[in-house]
Amino acid sequence: MDGVWIHFKDVNLNKKLSDSVIAGGYCIGCGACAALENAEYKITRTEFGLQEAELIEPGERSGSALPFVAAEKVCPFSDAARDEDELNRIFYSDAPHNKRHIGRHWATYAGSVADDELRAVASSGGIGRWLERKLLEEGLVDGVVHVIPTPNNSGQPLFEFTIVSSAEAVAQGARSAYYPTPMHEVLKQVRGLQGRYLFTGVPCFAKALKSLCLEDTVLGERIKYVVGIVCGHMKSEAYAELIAWQMGVKPERLEQIDFRGKVDGIKASTKQNIVTAGGKDHKEFSKDLFGTGYGLGLFKPKACDFCDDVLAEVADISIGDAWLPEYVQDSRGSSIVIVRNRELGEIVARGIAQGELQLDSLSADAILQSQEGGLRHRTDGLECRLQALKGKEEWMPRKRVKPGWRTRFKHRGGLYDLRYELAMLSHSAFRDAKENDSLDDFIASMTPLVERQKQLLKKEKNKGKSSRLLAKLKKKVGLK
Repeated sequence: MDGVWIHFKDVNLNKKLSDSVIAGGYCIGCGACAALENAEYKITRTEFGLQEAELIEPGERSGSALPFVAAEKVCPFSDAARDEDELNRIFYSDAPHNKRHIGRHWATYAGSVADDELRAVASSGGIGRWLERKLLEEGLVDGVVHVIPTPNNSGQPLFEFTIVSSAEAVAQGARSAYYPTPMHEVLKQVRGLQGRYLFTGVPCFAKALKSLCLEDTVLGERIKYVVGIVCGHMKSEAYAELIAWQMGVKPERLEQIDFRGKVDGIKASTKQNIVTAGGKDHKEFSKDLFGTGYGLGLFKPKACDFCDDVLAEVADISIGDAWLPEYVQDSRGSSIVIVRNRELGEIVARGIAQGELQLDSLSADAILQSQEGGLRHRTDGLECRLQALKGKEEWMPRKRVKPGWRTRFKHRGGLYDLRYELAMLSHSAFRDAKENDSLDDFIASMTPLVERQKQLLKKEKNKGKSSRLLAKLKKKVGLK
């Protein structure tokens, strides 16, 4: 049934993050636990270029700690936290439509902004930038919290969360930041300010923030809207460094990167990377570089393989790429839009009526089709990953997917296992390559698995063609 997921584990409210989520490697480094007042946790950078929570020693804390369950309730991978279904019901109970993977919602669209200049600086169709600017112009929010590229400074994080308070400053936001960027510091700033804010982030960050708003009354008052970015998975710092290194820029020299440069006449799914070092830009398409295909999953945090939310189900509005035949050919980019908040739905509807937005109403099924690869990996694939862990004596996060082998061999013969292996190996292999100053070492260590995945995908594609041809033949001769 649409909107119904299966819970298979009992909630354990007495297991600290340090003994469950963090110990198991499931921390995504969002910073929600570190954003709490008198937090028990801090965010640190790992040897693999990821962000991770770490328990603060009692003597290092600035004040008396909150009951530890507060951190558990805001962590997006904790058993004590409300899941996406429950949060969706709490915040959008008045929405008339409900669909599995989408949740309760008012409307679904696909298209872009009418303003070509605004569309050009956005990662897809510019809807997120338009909304940020519109809410600031109309005084509905006092500031926008989103990710921006940091100033040219090699050796420092390439992206950070910041607050902007003018429509003109909205354009400073990153197109897409495939880079670990925690939010705890900016949320501490928001807590100390007056006013109402819009926050933009990926699904697990949106979930954590909505949970924070229920537990932290100040943040609950400050954060008025949450914009969710449809997510395939996150990356470690190594993804940006691998791209730059192949373009002649070693990791320590990398100053800035744009993962989504747009090129006229090239379909939107063909991404151009623009790497900056020494004041000079280097450009290369992802398809011409090793290891950049998102389906490979290199440098993916373990948490992403145990996430079941692609479409930011608890965000007031979700925005992502419209990977559909009728939109993907447009080099300027197009977006899918899922509206869950009634007020934002009215603003979007006015934007359409006034010609500022060029959006087509789209069915919920078409929205799901636009992200079918990611959804398959987070449901069928997750089912297999959970089953693989079920018999082991180790903690795993409570998810809305039932573990089982239903799809392991029937549909994806070994591909899910291989992708998980690729992701885990890539972290240590790239760390070693940097230590040895040898990009060739990394490519050599990963190539056998990459080639194996290509073979599996080719086999699956041929199998799919055969099935479709057989179905056509049966239909032609009148067989079922």
